[in-house]
Amino acid sequence: MVQLRPRYLVLEFDRDYFEDYRSLLSGSPWDVGQFDPGDMQRVRKLMLERSANCLRPHKPRIGDDGHDHEVSAVLRLFGGLQELLLVEWTGQDIEGWPEFSPGTWVESKNRRRDPNAVDTARELWSCIAVEEIDALLSLFPPESSWRGTVFSTGEKGELLKAYKQKNGRSARFFRDMQLGLERRLTNHRDSVVAANRDRSITPWEIPKITAVHVLPRSKLKFLSQERLRAVEELGKLKTKWASVARSKAASASVSSEWHDEEEAFAEAHWPEPPAPCCGQCAEGYYELRLTNEQKKWWIQEGPIPALRDHYIY
Repeated sequence: MVQLRPRYLVLEFDRDYFEDYRSLLSGSPWDVGQFDPGDMQRVRKLMLERSANCLRPHKPRIGDDGHDHEVSAVLRLFGGLQELLLVEWTGQDIEGWPEFSPGTWVESKNRRRDPNAVDTARELWSCIAVEEIDALLSLFPPESSWRGTVFSTGEKGELLKAYKQKNGRSARFFRDMQLGLERRLTNHRDSVVAANRDRSITPWEIPKITAVHVLPRSKLKFLSQERLRAVEELGKLKTKWASVARSKAASASVSSEWHDEEEAFAEAHWPEPPAPCCGQCAEGYYELRLTNEQKKWWIQEGPIPALRDHYIY
């Protein structure tokens, strides 16, 4: 358990949960066994580490995704919650991105500290709302680099893409997923209370839910820069593709220049990966295909996610 600020109680994710060493009290990966039941009832604002994937309505297996009943078990113990923050990224996730403070840590047996590096351990930590552009950072990273996955939108943002295709370009993924989870938790609570014949179960509050990243200030600034970079990169690619599409529409011949231009653009941004030669490399093949399919859709059809004014807690 760690404390972010006096306003929020922050529960760390129990890594042993993956090995089925689960808390007998909470039945969830956020062990609350160290708290007095009376104290838990007085908590109004709670943050759960590694929990933003609970927003996903379809969760195939434990260890991959959170479950509604696990969050519901925590809410039942903290019966008076007004606000619940579900954490997607922490400082450790962004720390591994190559462009963040290069040379901050030198890998060795002693993990020597760079004297010019930012000391994130001494920084003030805050949190910022997760946004749709975060799901595209892994699809449009800087050249020869990589970015983290936003698991609440799917490994390659495929859930965000499907949501946009179904609900329209301007529909807001995280707002609707958060409201959807609140509704599911409300329905679960009501069914538990209704099934209790002797009325010994007191209904618990369903708090306002927000998906956030929890980061030190230097990494918040870096994330903001990355969001702006990704928006600009996607905008440039969409402009280039629109030019190719206009050339295609104006052309009267299939063999004209637009065909070569279209192939060159596709090869540069969503190339067909070579067929796998064995089962061992098949996973990488299908992962690359999924990545390219997502990039193609966002460049050709998808909207440019808005950069909103974020309220930092």
